[in-house]
Amino acid sequence: MGRYKLSRILIIMFLSLVLVYLPASVAKALMIQLSLEELTEEADSVIIGTVLDSQSYWNNDRNSIYTTVTVTLDNHLKGNPLPDLVSVIVPGGKIDDVMQIVSDTPFFETGEEVLLFLEDLPQQIYPRTIFQLKTHSVFGNFQGKKEIINNKVDGIPVEDVEEIILQMITEEQAEKELSDNPAEPVLVSNHQYVPLGIRWPDSSPVISFRINAPEDYSNQVQAAAATWSSAGANFSFDYRGPHSRSGTASLNQVNEIMWADLGTTNALALATIWCSGTTIIEADMVMNTRFNWTTNPFSYHDVQTVALHEFGHWIGLNHSPDYNSIMYHQYKGTQRQLSPDDIAGINYIYGSSGTIQAPLNDNFADRLVLTGVSGEATGNNYYATRETGEPLHAGLVGGASVWWEWTAPEEGKVIIDAFGSSFDTVLAIYSGSSLQTLIEIASNDDADTIGTWQSRVEFTAVSGTIYLIAVDGWNGANGSIVLNWEQSPDSIDEPSEQDGDDEEGESEEEIDQADEEEIEDPNLEDENSDAEADAKESTSPSGDPAAENDPDLEVDSEQGDRQSEPDIITDEPPQSAPPPAQDEKIAGDLNGDDRIDINDVTIVARFALGLTLLTENQALAADINGDGTVDVRDTILLMRYVLGLIESLSATGS
Repeated sequence: MGRYKLSRILIIMFLSLVLVYLPASVAKALMIQLSLEELTEEADSVIIGTVLDSQSYWNNDRNSIYTTVTVTLDNHLKGNPLPDLVSVIVPGGKIDDVMQIVSDTPFFETGEEVLLFLEDLPQQIYPRTIFQLKTHSVFGNFQGKKEIINNKVDGIPVEDVEEIILQMITEEQAEKELSDNPAEPVLVSNHQYVPLGIRWPDSSPVISFRINAPEDYSNQVQAAAATWSSAGANFSFDYRGPHSRSGTASLNQVNEIMWADLGTTNALALATIWCSGTTIIEADMVMNTRFNWTTNPFSYHDVQTVALHEFGHWIGLNHSPDYNSIMYHQYKGTQRQLSPDDIAGINYIYGSSGTIQAPLNDNFADRLVLTGVSGEATGNNYYATRETGEPLHAGLVGGASVWWEWTAPEEGKVIIDAFGSSFDTVLAIYSGSSLQTLIEIASNDDADTIGTWQSRVEFTAVSGTIYLIAVDGWNGANGSIVLNWEQSPDSIDEPSEQDGDDEEGESEEEIDQADEEEIEDPNLEDENSDAEADAKESTSPSGDPAAENDPDLEVDSEQGDRQSEPDIITDEPPQSAPPPAQDEKIAGDLNGDDRIDINDVTIVARFALGLTLLTENQALAADINGDGTVDVRDTILLMRYVLGLIESLSATGS
């Protein structure tokens, strides 16, 4: 296969993966984004039509509502012959005063013109009393329905969209991608949360729920519920124990959470809500067994993160256009905290209890204690404040600081950083016993040498000394915090003068040989200086050597450090880099063959799409940008390296 053809294949993969992170229209599910090419290739039929009518009905057990939407066939772009009137089945609907909302279902309005990507449905799943010659569902959930407004689909003339789709069908390749419009911001008191217009009854509702899941999954779901309960609103969740039912959502007077096959890989989970008017009467949550789930926050499909999102729908929140919100419509990796918009949203619906809590360690006097020579602490600085008399950390205006303290267990160098945090951090280390007596030991805004907006300090700690650690946000920025610390013992040994044999048994011959090996090449110092200068000139603030000269590369500065491998300077002839030591992990080499190629890209891409799991070592090697999460951004970096668009990859820490 020629390099051009390989590059073209990789670029198509690249575009498909990037579209996972592009905005989509407002709906109510945590989704896996589909490109126009994927919708076209995987749908059984593609049509353009006008919504003529819709009718809702109960299933045979009268515990779930379905709606039949009748669409006139105006243009048939793909699939087997269809009648002039096409029946589309969507879950949810309204019968009398009972309304059922399913979290990723497209909404249809009589008279609207639509582009639909359909899949055939088996006849037997519908009540026998309903006569339907052939029925369809919308492929890709809400992504498979695109409204045509003023003869345009998402701003593109409908004739052009038809041509693109037909070209994809005939040529089996993507020549142009069509993305959904971003959600329209709904600004309420300067926030962007989006209420659904429904809520649970009573002034301070306490909503019970039951879970059918293994204990570790159940604990994570309960933790997600507790996060909403502590958001300062007149609302709380109440766990009532396990249940034994399996399968799909069912109106049975119990709010249930379970795992089941949703029949699609487009949605991680579905929240189904039943309402009477605008009052919620019941809700269920079904997590999709087609994905790999975990309670380890490093892994991709985190139970607590997805449950936190779906509980937001239970509360009455729609998707938010704010990327930092847990209610953002797409999975971004592990997020176990609510954003200020999420907290404002639940308080808007249910009113504030007056107990919105700043972080426990907001004030200096309430700092949390860290122990040990190394470790990781997590938290956030949402609603954190700056106290009277508090210094400007690193000399910068912050205003959202939180505090820890750490007692050095021994003497030696210590490194403290905020890598993995979700915002632009400021870090400062002090000694002292009060705000007024603080003495700065070290401080940092951005660890510029490795291209990140997060902070890193290094200093020599004295055994038994208490060090006070402040993490703030640049210009008041806030988000989730990851605080890492690691101390190494002071290993600098003073040379000893000896007239006889070495105390450790070294012979004079061995010492002489070591001395000869330490004689430096007279040109080595100049080579090192040149190499360092070249590295500074070629490295952009993002840490990507190619980023300055590549206008197509967007770097998410909040995703942590991207540290380049140091150059190896030797007086030997130029050759390939030597193989790593056995315990060294090469960034990007997931299959352990000491090279980085398309096979490694495939492994990371499959993990990012939820199709496989990674070992611990693979996860470390796959975390290219060093943000503690393996996602599509790492896949993109690795793909750019294989394509030769960037010169090196960063080495992740172990």
